[in-house]
Amino acid sequence: MKKISLLFLLSLPLIASRCADHALQPVQKVEATLLGINEVPAVTTQASGKFTGTFDPNTKMLKFNLSYTGLSPVAGHIHSGAAGTNGPVVIPFLSVATSPIAYEVILTDAQVTGLQTNNLYTNLHTPMYPGGEIRAGHCAIRNWLTADRERQISYPIID
Repeated sequence: MKKISLLFLLSLPLIASRCADHALQPVQKVEATLLGINEVPAVTTQASGKFTGTFDPNTKMLKFNLSYTGLSPVAGHIHSGAAGTNGPVVIPFLSVATSPIAYEVILTDAQVTGLQTNNLYTNLHTPMYPGGEIRAGHCAIRNWLTADRERQISYPIID
């Protein structure tokens, strides 16, 4: 019995290290401001928007609200592409008729990489600006949890 107990106690660090490899990652905030100056090419407009949401890296679920003012969009999407470039639509919005737009989507591995490396952007399209009137790039903001409070580290979102 003592041999079994000793063997069990000696194996605990190995078991603990294996469990740590599969620890859940904290949910990340995703925030961005949509402006005409971020479009490619830039657009002169008084319209603006705010993208606020969360990304769960464990489930790959992106949940967000997109509010806008000063425009009547006819389409909206999340595209892949770096700042200063235009890219293909990767997530089309089903409806953009009213603000705010609430959406949930499970991202592909390529979309997760795009989110983590600021290679996804959202824009809203209008009849006057069919290529997009307002745009913002996205980058997940990592949240590091501490025992007594949440400390947020922000990375600049430049588009």
